[in-house]
Amino acid sequence: IPTNINLASLVTVWMNGCSSLRIFPDISRNISNLSVRDTKIEDVPASIVGRWSRCTGLEIGSRSLKRLTHVPECVTSLDLSHSDIKKIPDCVIGLPGLSDLILKNCRKLVSLQSLPRSLSYLDATDCGSLKNVCFLFYETKTCITLNDCKCVKSENDAIRVSSFFYDPSINVIFSNC
Repeated sequence: IPTNINLASLVTVWMNGCSSLRIFPDISRNISNLSVRDTKIEDVPASIVGRWSRCTGLEIGSRSLKRLTHVPECVTSLDLSHSDIKKIPDCVIGLPGLSDLILKNCRKLVSLQSLPRSLSYLDATDCGSLKNVCFLFYETKTCITLNDCKCVKSENDAIRVSSFFYDPSINVIFSNC
């Protein structure tokens, strides 16, 4: 991949499945959506965070991703699906405008704690190790999907968890839990 691609009109980049991609390329500062799923990228470097001030959508999930230390503050939609993270990274908890968090098939994820209050959509489908979920983040018009997780072990647990959501505009989906 060529380095220092600073095309003014380049706003969306998809590099999904580039199995030899290990570091973020130095691409346009105008990027608003970047997808680098199923690559060898292990983390987002701090140097990228300041340069991508327009990046609102970031898809970075892959088994190579075991930790995440930096995310541009402007990200509103973050997809970490298929990553090997064990907990929600601090840099995600601190995102002021994060509205969508997708964690599908994060099989080592054990806890969802301290999620951003701005979150309106959470999908933790197929997170088989998920045991603890803190629902204090939710606002109205929130959608939460928890499929194939261990945080709900009985019907009483489902009722207890659902009782957090007394607002009918909040959609909670449990399946195979």
